[in-house]
Amino acid sequence: MNNQTIDAMSLGVSDVWKRRFELFDTLGAQERGRSDVFKSSAYKNLSWKDRLLLSFNPLAFVGGFVYYLYKGMVGKAGLIFSVTMLWSALLLAVEYLLGVRFPHMCYWLPPSAMSAQLANFDYYRKLTQGESLWKGWHPSFYRRYGVTQMVLGSVGVFAAVLLFVTHFQYSTADARNSDQAIRIDCGLEKVYVMPNELDLFGKEALCRHF
Repeated sequence: MNNQTIDAMSLGVSDVWKRRFELFDTLGAQERGRSDVFKSSAYKNLSWKDRLLLSFNPLAFVGGFVYYLYKGMVGKAGLIFSVTMLWSALLLAVEYLLGVRFPHMCYWLPPSAMSAQLANFDYYRKLTQGESLWKGWHPSFYRRYGVTQMVLGSVGVFAAVLLFVTHFQYSTADARNSDQAIRIDCGLEKVYVMPNELDLFGKEALCRHF
């Protein structure tokens, strides 16, 4: 990581970013970690608008890791993408094992919220100190292909879980998009059906069908 310090106000950024950088400079963000900055009394004494300006980035919320790529934070974009893939794989596995169905927003909301909360401080540190990854990460991530390996590994995990769940989880046409669907266990196979279908055909017949 490049540790050179640059005057934030000399950078060619928009007025909104200049205001953010001015506030971060005031809070000593070049020498302090994100947690220290946002837990400081100086931050808590800012107006609610300034606190929101520093702590939330709406474009990063919408764009996630793509926003990070756009801002040139490639390493962190790769890690956020990896976290997104692993989070999705975890939710798929939980759905399969416990028979629950999460709303679609559960897949994208946590990674988006994380990106929105981190983006402003990360971009400040990138432009003022050349920071490419978060401090405290294992040294292997700083190697030439460390982040790439993480990305490929997370994609592999997600693909494996998705293929497994797709192969062993089924639903009838009526149950596919219904909140009233119930799950029956047929060994490894998990079948979602409507209550009236279960009453009409019975579990054994439905399991044989799938």
